[in-house]
Amino acid sequence: MEEKKSLGDIFKRVHTTGVKQEIFETASDIKLRVSKEDRIAEIHCFLPKLYKKSDIYALEDLMKEVYELNYVRILPQYPPELFSMDYISELLMEAARVGIVINGFFNKYETELDNHLIKIKIPFSHGGISLLDLAKTAQIISNIIKSEFGLTYEVEIIQSENANEQYAEFLSKQLERLNSENDMIRREEEKREQILQAAAQKNTTAEEESAPQLPKVNTLFDTPSSIESIDDGKIKSGKTIFDISVPELVY
Repeated sequence: MEEKKSLGDIFKRVHTTGVKQEIFETASDIKLRVSKEDRIAEIHCFLPKLYKKSDIYALEDLMKEVYELNYVRILPQYPPELFSMDYISELLMEAARVGIVINGFFNKYETELDNHLIKIKIPFSHGGISLLDLAKTAQIISNIIKSEFGLTYEVEIIQSENANEQYAEFLSKQLERLNSENDMIRREEEKREQILQAAAQKNTTAEEESAPQLPKVNTLFDTPSSIESIDDGKIKSGKTIFDISVPELVY
């Protein structure tokens, strides 16, 4: 249904400041779709100026929290004249949110506008480009432009001129990052091992110091461990006297 009220009038329990409050106050031509059963809200609205996707997403999260909703989407519409190549980064963020394969592919890119054709050049091989084509990434970006600005642009994702060099540089940086992470993990493991060894050595020293110090002895008997003959056929070992007059195995 169409509402002439502001977002603040509709969602009265939401209290915010700054950019989020500005969006609440300036949004007009609001069309609201709500499902109480599924606890979702979809808001189409007109905004007179461009806002970062991160600010819009933050406002959605706030509304979800306040109203305990499962899903909130604010779908803005802007004046067509506000669109420029500077907005491509926001389009890529929205495309990633849609769920297409995009993360990692556009960390570095170049754009070129040729009439109503937008070329996005990335330093990836044809295999990477084919993956983006399979996910219809360019078409989704084109659809977002149409939805937000009412403009029809064809989007083409192509390999940049120095793709091989840039891709090699990308792989080199990734390898450096992995090596750095591995070195950090190795240092942490060595530090942990040193701590464990020090703790074990400390425990061993403490046990040795707490144990009673007893003198070494050769025997527990108070008489010398010698054998002496005391009579014909009798010998004495310690305190025990043995009769050996008759041959017999004695232990």
